[in-house]
Amino acid sequence: DANYIGAQDTPPIAEGALLAGIAALAVFDAFVWWRLRQPWPVGETEVVAHLAVDTCVLCYLLYLTGGATNPFVSLYIVPIALAAMALSPRHLAASVGIACLAYFVVLIRHEPLPDVASHAAHGADASAARDFNLHVLGMAVNFAISAVLLGFFIWRLARDLRRRETLAQHERERALRDDGILA
Repeated sequence: DANYIGAQDTPPIAEGALLAGIAALAVFDAFVWWRLRQPWPVGETEVVAHLAVDTCVLCYLLYLTGGATNPFVSLYIVPIALAAMALSPRHLAASVGIACLAYFVVLIRHEPLPDVASHAAHGADASAARDFNLHVLGMAVNFAISAVLLGFFIWRLARDLRRRETLAQHERERALRDDGILA
């Protein structure tokens, strides 16, 4: 079968390397969890650095799994959306630049996915339908993940903004009350 031969020509996905990337991100996330509990404030440059680490790990995972042909490539939008909600234009531009560079890297350099590679090499109709369906299923899962991540993080940012506005309003009211007492 041509698909079987084509699948043999493409190396299998490096599961160990994928798990190592995920483990590295988990270790970094544990560090970030600890860091956020510290008394010193988080600056915008630090936020960009954290987003850069997330983007680099995503780049690594996408490199191993088809690059720009992987339906999860649009996850590069998540750090940009978060940066747009919370950062200054200069730091947002840095986040956009990092995400665009990462996308460009996986566009030109990546390990092909075995099924997609066999389809491209042999063009079998059954394989093409299976690969397309797999890609569409991946896009649906990607959409769900993106929707949950964006919804959660943007909700948290908006909640924190509302809390700050409420505190600022209370401070203004207290200042007016103090001014009234002094008058």
